Amino acid sequence: MQADIFITGMSNTDAIASALKSYKGPLKVDLVRLNPKVDSEAFVGGKANLDFFRPRLKVKLAVLALWGNWYNSLGIAEHSEKFDFIYPGFDEEIDESRRIIPFQQMKRTVNNNVRYRLDAASALRPLASGKVLMMEPPPPNEDDHIKQFPSAFREAIAATGLTPAPIRRKLWKLQSQVYADMCDELKMEFFPFLTEATSPDGLLASEYRFRDPTHANALYGQKVIEKLEQIHGSLQ
Repeated sequence: MQADIFITGMSNTDAIASALKSYKGPLKVDLVRLNPKVDSEAFVGGKANLDFFRPRLKVKLAVLALWGNWYNSLGIAEHSEKFDFIYPGFDEEIDESRRIIPFQQMKRTVNNNVRYRLDAASALRPLASGKVLMMEPPPPNEDDHIKQFPSAFREAIAATGLTPAPIRRKLWKLQSQVYADMCDELKMEFFPFLTEATSPDGLLASEYRFRDPTHANALYGQKVIEKLEQIHGSLQ
């Protein structure tokens, strides 16, 4: 039976997959979790297998949750030369004791490192027959949560400490802008991280945190599914 909604992506699909285990709603959801480091029927040699995805994308609503952790790889742990930058129109406060990097330089760095990671979107979009959403990855976590659950970042954080949350939030916003730009270029719709799962200071709200430094949990996955039901119901 053809699914109503097709979802694919990397680790940020895990929150949705966890929520689907108890989902009893009216829609059939097909979710394919990707690990581009391991060859599978979906990904071969780090590239999407178009023959695998072609029939699955013949749905009214498709959702891509591709990558998303690069900004944490860049900035969750302090660099040896501590930095900051002004983000015009978003966050213009800076710590002048740090090296101040020009915004356009930082923007180019993020764009160059994130855009090629979204190549799968360029390959998959032409196969879709309906609406395609690109999910925004989660915003940063607050310091105490990361220190409690450092996971793969344990050694780096122990060595240099955590980058302050406001700087990590600016890096996240820069990364998200690349996702939004790709959506415009490929005629997809940007699916922003849900506001109810965001704290007043723009971080991942406590009740939606997974027990690791970067991901949302099954409760967030449930909220996403509810939103996808609404979007699907609005489609002709």
